[in-house]
Amino acid sequence: MQTIRDGETIALDSGPTVLELAKLLPQKTQLTILASSTVAAWSLRDARHLRVLCLGGEMFRANRVNRGSFALQMLGQMYFDKTFIDGAGIDPEKGLTIDDPAEAGIKQALMKQSKEVFLMATPLRIGHVAPVKLADVSQIQRVFAHAGATNAPTLEVIQKQGVSVTFV
Repeated sequence: MQTIRDGETIALDSGPTVLELAKLLPQKTQLTILASSTVAAWSLRDARHLRVLCLGGEMFRANRVNRGSFALQMLGQMYFDKTFIDGAGIDPEKGLTIDDPAEAGIKQALMKQSKEVFLMATPLRIGHVAPVKLADVSQIQRVFAHAGATNAPTLEVIQKQGVSVTFV
């Protein structure tokens, strides 16, 4: 992935699209990676040339992510070049939304501590609005969408708001 450069410090949120990204990272020669998901961290276990940090805190077993006050304290002491977020929905008016209010704090802290924020979006999430607002669209620099996404009108409106859209 050309978006990630050797020598950068990146944060990986939880979720299936971010896990797919994690599987591509061993191609890089030098990265520091913070994984909020135990699954993403474990997927990088054999990439000894990469520095992998695991977010502390209480493990939420349903989606294998760490969260809580310890996790927030850790995030408050870190800075990232790039953060990759997996949200439940992105809508031009409502912004980035998620289903679980308990995860909102972690995702918001990841975004706050990062120079750039990227959303990994499946076709079902584009135009969808989940119950919990995470961020405005303007807080995201780029949306990575599946090449077969049929939500072109929604993505065009998001692009007009200054967010790059890349099809993968």
